[in-house]
Amino acid sequence: MNDYLIHLSLADAEQLITDCVTRALARAASTNNPTVPATPGALLGMKDVCQLLTISRPTCYKWMDAGRLPFYRKGRRLYFKYSEVMASLEKPKRRLV
Repeated sequence: MNDYLIHLSLADAEQLITDCVTRALARAASTNNPTVPATPGALLGMKDVCQLLTISRPTCYKWMDAGRLPFYRKGRRLYFKYSEVMASLEKPKRRLV
């Protein structure tokens, strides 16, 4: 195994770290975020909704069962309207007492 010792000034180290973090964030943003549909009535699949809301599939099913996330079923497939998904985020959450 090769060991290297590199001497960097504080400014160079800060710039190196900033560049690495910026590249990592850009890479994560490009792979994790789905493209936003062109029209508000566009239909999304389960995978698209989970990526858009950054939730897991089980959480998505829980939100559907609770009525928090409106959906449509065609056979075995589930569809979500983009505008309805975004509107459901604005609704206040119900607290059960």
